[in-house]
Amino acid sequence: MNRVFSRPQAKAATVPGAEEIGAPNSLELRSRFADRVQALLGELGLSKDDLVERSALPSSRVDLILAGSLVPLTFRDLTIIGAVLGMPVHTLLLPTSPAVEVVSLEVVEERGSGDA
Repeated sequence: MNRVFSRPQAKAATVPGAEEIGAPNSLELRSRFADRVQALLGELGLSKDDLVERSALPSSRVDLILAGSLVPLTFRDLTIIGAVLGMPVHTLLLPTSPAVEVVSLEVVEERGSGDA
């Protein structure tokens, strides 16, 4: 008689908050990256052609990246473009506006006459 043992399947590990960020190749992330790269190109006075020349990426690939439509957007693409722009990759992926409104609070402590 043969016995068959099966192991329970491990559940995929999830990172808290990952569902808010989305998959690495989500449309939102690609669009955010494209917007940040275009803004930085403008700030640095660089054109798309300058980016193509300095990155050695094919022009058609850079066009798709800047349109936010390249799937998949690879880590290689991110690091090469980040290096050309002099920016760490994570800053190119961060939202430009805060997701949560930040409110400044002033704490005023009232002291009674018996407080020291």
